[in-house]
Parts: sequence; C-alpha cells; structure tokens
Amino acid sequence: MHLDAYLRMNDQWYARIPGNEVGITGTPIAEERRYAMNQVRLLDDKFSNGLETVTALTRVSSFDDELGQVIRNGGAERGVRAMRRELLPEPQPIVTATGNGGSQYRTSGLALPPDHVLVPFAYTPIPPMADLKRTYKGGVSSIFDGRKWKRHASAIVSTRPEDHVVWLAAPPREVLSDSEEIIAWGRDQRTEVAQHGYRPIMGQNELLDLHRAHPELYKQFWMVALGSFSLGDGADRGVAVLGVHGGGPCLGDGWFGIDWGGSGRFPFVPQVSA
Repeated sequence: MHLDAYLRMNDQWYARIPGNEVGITGTPIAEERRYAMNQVRLLDDKFSNGLETVTALTRVSSFDDELGQVIRNGGAERGVRAMRRELLPEPQPIVTATGNGGSQYRTSGLALPPDHVLVPFAYTPIPPMADLKRTYKGGVSSIFDGRKWKRHASAIVSTRPEDHVVWLAAPPREVLSDSEEIIAWGRDQRTEVAQHGYRPIMGQNELLDLHRAHPELYKQFWMVALGSFSLGDGADRGVAVLGVHGGGPCLGDGWFGIDWGGSGRFPFVPQVSA
C-alpha cells in the first residue's frame, strides 16, 4: 500500500475512537503522522511490512480488544488483514437511479449501466476555501487554495454545463501502480454509453459536481480524479481525492505518480470521440 493510502486508512482508524482529536498515544495527530511516515518509509513503504509494524504491532492491540486478540492468537499478519477488511472493504456494485449517460437519459427512463451515475456538470470556478471547508468537514487540501490547474491530455472537455454519465470504475490491480496506465485502461473500455471509451474526470470542478449530485458516495470508497492536476508545489502533480475523514467528506490530494492500491474508485466519463 502506498504511503498516502496508508495514512488515509490510519486516520480513519483514529477517527473511530470517541474524542480522539489527538493520536492514540496522546500526542497530536500531526506528530503521529510524521512518526508513521518515517517508519513506513524505512520499511520500504510496503503494506505487508509498514502497516503490519506501525499499525498492527504499535497501535491496534493497545486500543482495540478484538483485533488485539487476533494479533495475539494469529500474529500481526492476521490482525492487519482483519483491520484492512473492516476499513477497506471490497468494492460493491453501486445502485444507480434511472437516468442516462447524458441529457437523453434524464428524460428517457432508461437504466444506467452498473456503477454509473448521472451527474450535472456545471464547470463553475472552485469555491473559496472557507466555503469548501463548510462542505468538506473532514478537511480540504491546499491544492484547492486558488492555484492553477492543468488538464491531463486525455481530458478533452467542452465545459458546457450539461448532464454526464460518470462511471465509478475499479480498474484491475495490475494498472493501479501507474496513473497513465489507469487512464489508458479507461480509454480502452467500451460500454453502451461509451462507444469511444472513457476519460478521467477533472478534480477542480467535475469531482466537486459529482459530490454535489451524490453526497453519500464518499462513504463507500475514496475517489481519485486523474483528469487534471494542480500546479505550484514544485513536486509531483497533485490530483484531487474525495474520501472520508473524521466522519465527514474530505477533499484531499495525492500524487499523480503514486501506486494507488486497490480500494478506491476512479471516476470516468465517456469520451466524446475516438
């Protein structure tokens, strides 16, 4: 598991403890995160080593009796698997309303394909940070602070406000280590609503519209918008990630170049042409 995915998972685990504004050991979460980051990096950033050592051995048994018993009886590896099943469940098919992959589905009554939802894209500017924080109570990344964004080459978009079908895709594990491979995989997919394949949605507007239209989806899985990235940090390209933190929606970020693991979804929309 990549470091960012581990930290998101670790934060979700902390949030289960009532009144746990500080870390499990009583230190501020920021300090806990720095410790976890250093430990995972030392252990080559692997789920089987990093999460096992940092979380299962030094965190879980101290505050969760059930998982602590699993660790004592079956070892850390079994404890980690049990915790991962609870926090990162296997993706489930999404129940969608009737509608369409565009405006025609809005009025036709046709059912959407599995894991597809209808979203009105407005393409409005990013709201001020104060407004975002009122909506995304789990936190808002600094990439939404008004800096410039750049579209990925695959994001051929008219920006005309209209309804779109969004596919909440779960790509195969073999492509998840490379964002470009995820995008290429989506481009190769064909369905009844995407005769020319799919392109990834953009984070600075389309992802926000997705959350506005379906405000409960973030509770099921985190979602990554690979269709655009922020500029200005001097590091790898930052893409928007919608997830949960502290029980509320979180508008976070991740690096375009990371291994994304296997528990999230990657929203795509149909390509306009081949």
